[in-house]
Amino acid sequence: MYIAERVTNIADLERHISSAYTMSQLVVKELSRPAPDMESIKEMTEAINEELEFANNFEFCIEQRKVTSEVC
Repeated sequence: MYIAERVTNIADLERHISSAYTMSQLVVKELSRPAPDMESIKEMTEAINEELEFANNFEFCIEQRKVTSEVC
């Protein structure tokens, strides 16, 4: 018998990281324009900050299961 563990909420963390990445790409795209919209950039960077704050304070939820193995 052994204890198996798995993270049950990893998709939440991945979703926030993906969102921050996507928004950072939008900021880069906006900055490459001849006249970037600074208000839009400000909003996106605030949203990026929120997503990364979530990721930084993320608490993993770990599920443990007892596993037994029988050889037939």
